[in-house]
Amino acid sequence: MWHHFTERARRAVYYAQEFASRNSLSLVTVEGLCLGLLSVDGSRCLAALQRMDIPLEDLRAEIEAASISEPENRPERPTLTASAKRAVELGVREAKRSGRREVGTEHLLLGVVVEGGSASRILAKWGANLEAMRNAISEVYLLAEDDGGAEEESSILQRCVGSDELGLRRTSLLSMADLNGDQIIGILDCADELRIRRSAGGPLDWNGRKSLVMIFEKPSLRTRVTFELGMKELGGNTIILGPAEIGLGVRESVADVARNLDRWVSAIMARVRSHETLVELHQHSSVPIINALSDCEHPCQTLADLQALRQRKGRLAGLALAWIGDGNNVLHSLMLGAAQVGIRLRYACPPGYGPDVSILERARALAADTEAEIEAMDPLEAAEGADAIYTDVWASMGQEDEREERRRAFSEYQVNARMMDRAAPDAVFMHCLPAHRGDEVTDEVLDGANSIVLEQAENRLHAQKAVLALTLGP
Repeated sequence: MWHHFTERARRAVYYAQEFASRNSLSLVTVEGLCLGLLSVDGSRCLAALQRMDIPLEDLRAEIEAASISEPENRPERPTLTASAKRAVELGVREAKRSGRREVGTEHLLLGVVVEGGSASRILAKWGANLEAMRNAISEVYLLAEDDGGAEEESSILQRCVGSDELGLRRTSLLSMADLNGDQIIGILDCADELRIRRSAGGPLDWNGRKSLVMIFEKPSLRTRVTFELGMKELGGNTIILGPAEIGLGVRESVADVARNLDRWVSAIMARVRSHETLVELHQHSSVPIINALSDCEHPCQTLADLQALRQRKGRLAGLALAWIGDGNNVLHSLMLGAAQVGIRLRYACPPGYGPDVSILERARALAADTEAEIEAMDPLEAAEGADAIYTDVWASMGQEDEREERRRAFSEYQVNARMMDRAAPDAVFMHCLPAHRGDEVTDEVLDGANSIVLEQAENRLHAQKAVLALTLGP
């Protein structure tokens, strides 16, 4: 395995073993591995920490204090503990996700952070959490490119777009079930790169060669702004068609609209009332169809949600996510996505307002392969110890006449401070917006320090840009 590691990464492991030997330790702990990484001069690991203004000697002293254990017989060559091995494996995974052919010190440090032990907690105390570390490492890469010192390998986005490594070229996204777990993670990795690189200019520029038509049967704020801006930042063109311009199925059949647009544009994004409209567009068009919301699913929202959750928590697999409220289109996509990335999703819906049975069965079938869980619970039970609590409006667009009836049915399903207190101490609150304050969520929770609703909204831009780039190609 070690031949895939850079010379500095191998040196870091050697230094970690030397530290263990000097202290008569038979095992290299995660803390020892971290000390080895801090001992390698000129590494990207140190460059990233320095960009975060972390005092390296103080950090080293605190981690060293946490690493000394009871002396043992001095070993010839200390071996890695199970936790340290896991940190190395997570570092290898980070290298793959970033599109690098070799595992560097920066990837091993990310592995230490993701591993979640005492070294990770010490790093987090100094501000080196997973999101901050990934951002700092990306800045180090960009600075190296500006100085002419970039490595030969391309970024993960360029590699995935150029080679279609994820197998998404010219494919439609009607449902989260159209993606597998590797594709979901790949999209999130590309979305993270687009987010980080946005201020420095994107790695792609279509220069007007790609076009997206945007069909709206329902009002939109986040969807319209993020798709239109995303295409512009990728160098593409957008055409917006509302009900007055197109009249799907009224002025002209869905099939005829699809056949015409197929001759002009690179892809079709549609925000529609009926999911069957998307299916019919797909059946009569050779260009990709992207579901920007239907009565059945909202996959673009789920991708943004998973990106925000991973940014805040550093991982997806094993997280406990509680859904409180209506068994609607957002929950459908969230269940399918959670099942494929290993999230334990607990949903609490009033009787008669649960998710579609066929989608629930599909999600549970997918979960069987990832150790995810999709379970029905009552609201407070679902919230107990959860890493995140997610809710949505009680009455969606088109259900306005049911508002009062639903308000009565959902009265015990409000996410408030009492419910958040049942969750884990660092639990986050999630909502796809717009929110009806005082109904499904209180102001205190929606505007609170643990709310990541605006991060979810921001990530609609990055996740959708990644979908467009990977779908439409270079």
